[in-house]
Parts: sequence; C-alpha cells; structure tokens
Amino acid sequence: MMKFSKDWPKAEVIPLTQNYRSTKNILAAANSVIRHNRGRNEKELWTENAEGAKISISETGTERDEATFVADAIQRSKRTGRGYGQHAVLCRTNAQSRVIEEAFLAMRIPHVLIGGQRFYDRKEIKDMIAYMRLTLNQADNVSLNRVINVPTRGIGAGTVGKIAAEADASGRSM
Repeated sequence: MMKFSKDWPKAEVIPLTQNYRSTKNILAAANSVIRHNRGRNEKELWTENAEGAKISISETGTERDEATFVADAIQRSKRTGRGYGQHAVLCRTNAQSRVIEEAFLAMRIPHVLIGGQRFYDRKEIKDMIAYMRLTLNQADNVSLNRVINVPTRGIGAGTVGKIAAEADASGRSM
C-alpha cells in the first residue's frame, strides 16, 4: 500500500477509516500506537460507537501467568453477569493460543478457537501423546494403531490387520 500511489498515480485512494465494532477508547489507543509507525499512509480510525471501558495494561511474569490472568478476568466478568460468549481473546501468533487453551480447560471456560487449530487436536501432538501412552502401557492398541507407521515405515493396513488378528487369536495386545 505504501507504494500504491507511486505505482498507480491516477488511481483514487479511498481510506476506510470508520470502524463499526470497536469503541472510541480502543480506536484512540490504536491510533496512538499506529501514529508511531514510520512511513505510513496517514489515516485516523473513528467510530460512532460509545466511548467504552477504559483500557488497562497488566504485566505478567510468564506466558502461563498471562493465560491465568486472562482466564481469571473472564471468570470475574462471568460472575458479574456477562456470558462467556461476550469475550474474545486476540493473539499475535497461533503459538500463544496453547497456554490460553490450557488455562481455559483448567478453569472449565468454554471456548472456540478461530483461525487456527486447537493445540491438542493437531496431528503431531496426538501422535506424540500416543507415543507417550505406549511407553506407559505397551498394551494400548489404540495408541499403537495411531503411530505404528509414523514416521512412515512401510507398514500397511494388511500387515496391521495380520498383527491384530494374531493378537486376538492369542489373547494378547498387538
């Protein structure tokens, strides 16, 4: 966008500056931060919405402390009558969502992850958990079936079927 006007000098640039969701306080803070960007296209975000709650800043020691802080704040808000669906947590990176998910699970806060995949639903995490379960319980056929060919070892469905049939016939685990 910085070079757009130079590359297309005859084009009319129409900045979209009205925000329909955020409060005036949020946009004032955003404008204040954006104003410090070097070489930016000038614009001022605005809204017809209410002033909204004042912004607060909190400092935490670790990512786990931060996640606990967020979950506690949601629980406090819930006790004052706000529903869980009235909260949103925005993360700069997908990696940040894991500790927040864990805090929410620990505090039984229902949540939906948008724009990413839940940490424990990722294939590589499920595979690693299956490997760990197998180290603790070598009779765990479900975990073995999950990782018997991860990484690829050339063990196909036919071979797995023969192993399962032999295990069933002998009354043992795979």
